[in-house]
Amino acid sequence: MLNLEIKLLLLICVFGISILIIAVSIYGTVAKNRWGVNLNPLICPVCGAAPTPARPGISLRRSFWGGRTCEVCETKMDNWGRIIERKAQ
Repeated sequence: MLNLEIKLLLLICVFGISILIIAVSIYGTVAKNRWGVNLNPLICPVCGAAPTPARPGISLRRSFWGGRTCEVCETKMDNWGRIIERKAQ
């Protein structure tokens, strides 16, 4: 068995990493970067339509960082509703 000192060190490391993850998420939400969490509904910046509900990501990037595609104009948005890629019309 691990002695008490090693258990405490492990607990401090896990707690420190958890605090770091929470701090980065809070900063990302305030700065509206990819680390943040957007709880507001998305609206397409091109046509104003509401994109479909969340579904599994098409690419690894979209699976990890989020984002949607507008079904009307096929504009790809990040999780904050900013244009990533716009289909040429």
